Amino acid sequence: MRVYISGQITGLEEQVARERFDSAETLLSDIGLMPVNPLRNGLPFTAQWEEHIVRGIELLMGCDAIMLLGNWAESKGARIERNVAEEMGLKVLHEQTITDESLVKRIRLAIAEVTGLKHQQYSNPRRFREGYYCRLIFTHHCLVKNSLTADEVASLLNRQNQDVRRYRKVYYQEYDFNKAFRNWADRVKDRLARKHLMVKENA
Repeated sequence: MRVYISGQITGLEEQVARERFDSAETLLSDIGLMPVNPLRNGLPFTAQWEEHIVRGIELLMGCDAIMLLGNWAESKGARIERNVAEEMGLKVLHEQTITDESLVKRIRLAIAEVTGLKHQQYSNPRRFREGYYCRLIFTHHCLVKNSLTADEVASLLNRQNQDVRRYRKVYYQEYDFNKAFRNWADRVKDRLARKHLMVKENA
């Protein structure tokens, strides 16, 4: 799926704008989507605003969706692009939503690599120790940077909000006193850190 990136450009320094849009490209590529960056439209950065918006809409016409960066509402051009996308019936995505989905995907993958358990295995009603450890680790990494709420994590794990709040507390107890759990937790953390570095290096 081709996704057009839309956000504030006017009023930003060229380097700041390019870094912002390059980061969005990396985010989309990381989850298997094809980014379309309007700053790679063939025009010089200093070209007239009207030239950029016309070229941007031309690029948008060839896309399946638009992703709105966090600052899109502050940009007249981005507001126009959003309106055009909606009129065309394109899917409208938001950067924060994709960021959260990408985070969850990376956590699930890291847990599977370390434990051999897929998300469906530890988010189903069946109770077993290894699944419990996975739920603790999954909850910890989803909440550690306040990226997701307890309600959102509970929904992903098919559990109640109070279960997730308990997992958050118990994680540290298990980490301190349970060597097997600590081994899994450290290995998941290491994989997430290395994947994060790889993404930054490719940005």
